[in-house]
Amino acid sequence: MNNAINKNGLGELNVELIKSKYTTKKLVISGVLVALATILGAFSIPVLGAKAAPIQHLINVIAAVTLGPLYGVSCAFVSSLLRNILGTGSILAFPGSMVGVFLAAILYKKFKKVEIAVIGEVIGTGIIGALLAYLFYARRPLLHRVSLG
Repeated sequence: MNNAINKNGLGELNVELIKSKYTTKKLVISGVLVALATILGAFSIPVLGAKAAPIQHLINVIAAVTLGPLYGVSCAFVSSLLRNILGTGSILAFPGSMVGVFLAAILYKKFKKVEIAVIGEVIGTGIIGALLAYLFYARRPLLHRVSLG
């Protein structure tokens, strides 16, 4: 029976339909997470020139676990961009959130534990993202001063 379906192309059509529904579901979830991060990102804690947004970290972990690294990083980028446009974020949100969600997603894929994803997000955002931000923005002090001042 499967051979007959595959010879007629119906099996391939069904696979494409499932992929399309799955992609649509991921896009919808991404949009909701970006909206939540953007709206709730207004609540932040100033820490040494950066604006730590606890909601963004939560959204990063949710995106990493439910969407994976590609969509997770995309969510982090778009929400960081929107928060910067609206004035509720800082330029440091880009490397921090994107590296944090990427590391969380990779670790979740490997270990299948949310706790490990949380640790990955903290290390990715707090340590690796901070080092990348320092390396990138330390060479551009004017940009750094304007963005955070």
